[in-house]
Amino acid sequence: MKNSKENHDERNWYARVGTDTFKFSQFPVGDNEFRTKIIRWSYQNIVNDHSKDFANGIPKYDGFIYEPDNIGLKKEIGDYLNEYSCLSHIPKEGDVTITLEFLKHIFGEQMELGLDYLQIMYLDPKHFLPVLCLVSKERNTGKSTFGKWIKDIYEDNALFIGVRDLASQFNGDWLNNLVLIIDETMISLQQVVETMKFLSTSYKAQSESKNKDRKSVNFYGKFIPISNHETTFIKIDQDETRFWVRKIPVLKEDDVNILKHLKKEIPHFLHYLTHRKLSTTRVGRMHFDPKELETQALVNLKRASRHPKLIELELFLIDLMDELGRDQLQFTLGDLYTITKEEIGETKSSLKDILLNHFNILPLQNSSNYDKIIKDPIGDFATIRKKGKFYTLNRKLVDK
Repeated sequence: MKNSKENHDERNWYARVGTDTFKFSQFPVGDNEFRTKIIRWSYQNIVNDHSKDFANGIPKYDGFIYEPDNIGLKKEIGDYLNEYSCLSHIPKEGDVTITLEFLKHIFGEQMELGLDYLQIMYLDPKHFLPVLCLVSKERNTGKSTFGKWIKDIYEDNALFIGVRDLASQFNGDWLNNLVLIIDETMISLQQVVETMKFLSTSYKAQSESKNKDRKSVNFYGKFIPISNHETTFIKIDQDETRFWVRKIPVLKEDDVNILKHLKKEIPHFLHYLTHRKLSTTRVGRMHFDPKELETQALVNLKRASRHPKLIELELFLIDLMDELGRDQLQFTLGDLYTITKEEIGETKSSLKDILLNHFNILPLQNSSNYDKIIKDPIGDFATIRKKGKFYTLNRKLVDK
């Protein structure tokens, strides 16, 4: 490997990538622990420190590439230098009791799915995985510890980022990471939500850095938002399947050294993942069946993500069914606008959009007889027989 200082040829401590030169620097991260970082190093400095002949003999690449592999990492792929960082952990058999107890706390009844998620991330890092959201309004739940533990596993391939980073057009600093942990999340910009949704199922992204040309790069990042706002940290559609939301309970015991214990077991846990059999089979692009990942926390989030006017409309329609003693309503778009304009105040266009995209219903193509809803002289709702191109709305579509 050209960037290993165990290789006694000092020319392998450097590289020319495109027209720029770099040094593979050993960055201290703890007692007798170092990680290789690629830093810019001028050609002239190499000449000054060694010689011109030495500088001209350093390895040369056409550019950088990002290809994650935690088992058989290749630093050179064709004429390109792989930016994915080799993990320092060496998997070996050992005790993983503390790790499994912690993961049982995080994933609860979905423990096996959680282990599958972590196993796929480690053994098949290019595979799409759902956006794993850990939420709880309570403190001392371990959700932030989970993020730090993931960072400890994947080291320089994992990064804590903020919502501002996701919203910025300059994304070159964070795109080349396998795991993107967004702590204390409150995503109010829909643009950021759309970015996460797009990137979570895309192998390519447009990278842009200051004073650099925009370029297409490989992207294999997995998003892990962590938030104290259980139902308001993000807004998602009712049919969204890319999010896995877990509400994390308070830890039964407060162990201030839990992260230290988890870090000690990382080599053993990676060995465990390597030899474990997946509990699920792939059924979609994100491996899991969305039904398997459905939780009450996800249901609550989707419910809170609805537009306030939609909630008002649903309550109005349920009350209307109760008043009329029916489990089904029939109305034209004009009818619905007339009976809701005072209490709801939505336009015909907005109501049409709700009927199509939320309730998934269309009007009849041909006119037919139906029970038109009207208000009688004393203000009560009633029905009369009319003819028109009407919608049919069942109670089960509203009261869900």
